[in-house]
Amino acid sequence: RGKPRPLEVRAKAKRPPVTPEKTIQSSFIEWRDTFKQRHRELHAIFAVPNGIWTHKAVAKAMVAQGMTAGIPDIICLAPSSCGRYHGLVIEFKSEQGDVTPEQKFFIQFFSDLGMRTAIMRDWTDAARLVNEHLGTSVPVPPKRGS
Repeated sequence: RGKPRPLEVRAKAKRPPVTPEKTIQSSFIEWRDTFKQRHRELHAIFAVPNGIWTHKAVAKAMVAQGMTAGIPDIICLAPSSCGRYHGLVIEFKSEQGDVTPEQKFFIQFFSDLGMRTAIMRDWTDAARLVNEHLGTSVPVPPKRGS
């Protein structure tokens, strides 16, 4: 109890850096969200939030809960319309971005399990791949500069 104390000014919380890969991924998810009510198959696509934990305590807790380095950014738990693949995983990279050894491991691991895997540098290419994988025709805008 005691006397009321004045409010303390706290330092602003650090925000995770917005990387080119996260910008590409955000555009892809915006596309998915725009069309998922009309195309139910898009509900099978979700993002994996690896790589955004800047606070050590949060990172430690997330690892304890199963976050694993190298898991692809996007997972689609729907089989391909042709029946060849059990699902689809996508890793987004910028034009200069390199795949880490952990990412290479998981891309090969998921491929060995019968999933389609892809490294995408443009969200519209990823959207076209999803259309091909799911056998849908969700509208995708042309690439910039096309």
